[in-house]
Amino acid sequence: MLRKLLLSGLLAGCVLQVGCGKKMSETISEKLTEKILEKGLSQDGADADIDIKDGKINIVSTDQDGNKSNIRVSGDDVTIEGKDGQTSFVSGKNAKLPDAFPKDVLVYAGATLTGVWTLPEGFNLTMESKDAADVISEKYKAEMKSQGWEETGMFKADKQTMLVYKKDSRTANLMINADQEPTAITLTVVKEQ
Repeated sequence: MLRKLLLSGLLAGCVLQVGCGKKMSETISEKLTEKILEKGLSQDGADADIDIKDGKINIVSTDQDGNKSNIRVSGDDVTIEGKDGQTSFVSGKNAKLPDAFPKDVLVYAGATLTGVWTLPEGFNLTMESKDAADVISEKYKAEMKSQGWEETGMFKADKQTMLVYKKDSRTANLMINADQEPTAITLTVVKEQ
């Protein structure tokens, strides 16, 4: 259900990217898009109210069980609020390290932050670096160990490396992909439930 809402929001965002302005035809297009998306969601059993205005999308939905969700899309920012808490995704130039990101987890120096997922149980960062995968991997191994993290898993194949760390009730997963340039880094830190 949440995935369908997010996809609907992103679809509406794509429709909005065709043009901006306050022409009557664009206002009609926004309202028509809202009604089409609302009808589509209602076929899946959701009661949804969709508001598209000035390039922003707000979807308030109630599923068959009475659970409410609110999805807001504004440019590269997506926020989803529901019964399990709030999740947000920011990409591109707006991606910034959250203040609550754990200080004992290395964010690779010189890497460009390309995406940030903030979840109730943790964080997921995507980054890019000009450094080689082996250099990045060795830096993480040394820094995570010095911060008290225990390496509990390691997998390496071709140009991909995966490292898994544990500390207290938290797990950190690091994926380094040198299959492309720049090197892609995905770092997930979650608290176990």
